[in-house]
Amino acid sequence: MKCKFASAAVVAFLVGCTTAQTAVVGEYSIKKLGSLSRGEEVGNGLSGITRVSDTEYWCVEDRGGKLHQYELLLNDDGEPEKFELKRTVNAKKSGDAESCEYDPLTSRIWLADEYDRFVKSYNRETGEPVDDLVFPEVFKKHMVYNKFFEAMTMSKDGLTLWVMNEDTLKCDGAVAKQGKGGKVRIQEFMRRDGKSPWQAARQFFYLTDPVDGKPYKNLMLSGVSSMQALDDGSLLVLEHEMSMKNPIFPTFRCRIYRVIPDESGATLNKELLWGGNTGFANYEGLCFGPTLKNGRRTLVMVTDAGNHTEDLVTVLELVKTK
Repeated sequence: MKCKFASAAVVAFLVGCTTAQTAVVGEYSIKKLGSLSRGEEVGNGLSGITRVSDTEYWCVEDRGGKLHQYELLLNDDGEPEKFELKRTVNAKKSGDAESCEYDPLTSRIWLADEYDRFVKSYNRETGEPVDDLVFPEVFKKHMVYNKFFEAMTMSKDGLTLWVMNEDTLKCDGAVAKQGKGGKVRIQEFMRRDGKSPWQAARQFFYLTDPVDGKPYKNLMLSGVSSMQALDDGSLLVLEHEMSMKNPIFPTFRCRIYRVIPDESGATLNKELLWGGNTGFANYEGLCFGPTLKNGRRTLVMVTDAGNHTEDLVTVLELVKTK
């Protein structure tokens, strides 16, 4: 979901007010390593990112159906030194892709499109759609405009895929608001190998955080923006929130939670790993980055950079505490 509302005149004020925190909960913690500001113009900003190799990443542009290949280079401390656009591919029949995921078994890119209500795989050389996922009817029957397919992640072996809507389906209650979060569905898909079709499997409920501030011009949000599967079967869920917390301008907040799917399909318990107020930076994409020399994993986040002022890419460190 994309929001534009700010101007460069207030950058110093809001950037000076941004905060971030590290919370050690359970088996993992997350800390920030560094950020890079917006680089080459990509139009509508980035709403998803996926890793192909330690240096090759693909991002999807927020609206317009464009896939961008980037080169990401980190220094020895994990701080980003280069995030350079290498080429762009038009993803045909995609109008508002919000998430992308590299398929290690087919080398294609999966896109989750919020406006056209589909999840399809694409040939990353030609931009042609190849196949799509078949969802349970409840998703398309009860979607809420501009709060639909938003987050997606795939297991390391390429045999399990998870997709989440951004906010509550109509049949599950009201969307997130002040004092009450939304009820989001995680849909799991499974396949036997890279040539087999995906089959819908388990569903889980996930409760988002309530909206923290007041509406800005009747607009506020709190919902899921991205996911990343961990090797132990748990999921990292990135939430973003936009509201009015000061007398002048609205700002964003992001938080990363860890959830553990189980066989019950009940509402998942959330463990906060990292989060804070992020000023104008609306973080919409999350994926693994390279492993550092100390053996620790990195996470890469991108923003939609709607106002050309905030950080475009941020690198975090995922620390296993137990």
